[in-house]
Amino acid sequence: MGCDCPDGARLRAAGTTCRRPAMMPLAVIYGLGAVCAALLLAYLVYALIRAEEF
Repeated sequence: MGCDCPDGARLRAAGTTCRRPAMMPLAVIYGLGAVCAALLLAYLVYALIRAEEF
């Protein structure tokens, strides 16, 4: 069984070490979301200005 705490307070298989799964920090996820939102905003403003081309 796995554990999610560094001191190994939860059950785990004998002879195994407690390692945390590799996860992205929350700031990275928020940063990617902000970049996507900014790109979408730029595209929508461009489409609004140049509406006859779409």
